Amino acid sequence: MRRLPFFIAPWLVLASTFFLCAAVARAETAPAEKVAPAAGQSDSPWAPPKIGGFQFLASGGFGSSTSEARTFDLSPYGATFGLDVGYTFRPGFRLGAYGGYSLGRTVDNVDTNPALGRNDLPFTATSSSISGGINVGWDVPLYFLILRYTVGAGITSMKWDFSVDTRQVNWDSIDNPVLGIHVATGVALLWPYKFFEGGVGLDYLIQTSYTLPSGCIGKLIAGVRL
Repeated sequence: MRRLPFFIAPWLVLASTFFLCAAVARAETAPAEKVAPAAGQSDSPWAPPKIGGFQFLASGGFGSSTSEARTFDLSPYGATFGLDVGYTFRPGFRLGAYGGYSLGRTVDNVDTNPALGRNDLPFTATSSSISGGINVGWDVPLYFLILRYTVGAGITSMKWDFSVDTRQVNWDSIDNPVLGIHVATGVALLWPYKFFEGGVGLDYLIQTSYTLPSGCIGKLIAGVRL
């Protein structure tokens, strides 16, 4: 868990910069909108968003593990690319499905097992993952933005490779790939404009298997809304 604050900080800075620029642009265009208001439905990107309809969204970001797999550090997240498809009903309730592929990273480990007559065995562990599932959420209008909360459940598949014989580190009984069920919580701040929808988001995958590390993924989001 100690890595989580350092991981979130860059995404908070990025999100703050993105929406600060949006607010400045809105302030600069406000006089023109007051002088010549649009008739009927406004085409202004700063108008209150309409809730409802389909969304087809792609995302790219970076993830980091927030727990260990057994006693080892594994990082099956890293650079992550995903898709999200959903439908929002007029009150704001949303049903969706998501999927993502994480390239993962290689991390250093040290196994200590006095029972085998040694103290330390250094090795590296490489891992990557694929996750997918379904979720429910709620879209909340926030000025000209949409604040989206989601919670869902799905399956994660993690491929791994150790630089030592897995029997030396008591990992030989673990399947490759490892399959496990996860609970996914997420929050996103989105800027809808006509058929476009984009913004930033943060997902947290809580893994139920002790051989899969939980992880946090920050991402940039862009797609279409119908």
